Amino acid sequence: MQDKPNRVVIDPVTVLLDISPSFENDRELLPLEKRAFLVNLLRDFASANALLIMTGDITADKISSDNLSHLSDVVIELGNQDRKSNGIHRYIKIVKSRGRDYIAGKHDLKFSDNGCSITPL
Repeated sequence: MQDKPNRVVIDPVTVLLDISPSFENDRELLPLEKRAFLVNLLRDFASANALLIMTGDITADKISSDNLSHLSDVVIELGNQDRKSNGIHRYIKIVKSRGRDYIAGKHDLKFSDNGCSITPL
């Protein structure tokens, strides 16, 4: 990190884990090797005092058990929910927020020309 950025976004970090073969013999990384890769990545950004924002393509049923979730300070789930009478709505849910209070559950997420709004469901 020669340029010393304040913030970096990796979108999605899950691709790095899927395509990062071992440099030794071009094999897929083992789960512990993937975890070590993530730990080293996070450590590098922390030592540079840079905020790292990572997105990931993780299904809602796997989000709590994923290595990314265990290693991250904040985990946010974005999704769509079918509300029969009103159709499909976007939602945001804070799965984890280390050291911060938050309102649990899904919240309605709306985008407009004026920005976005979040309302508890």
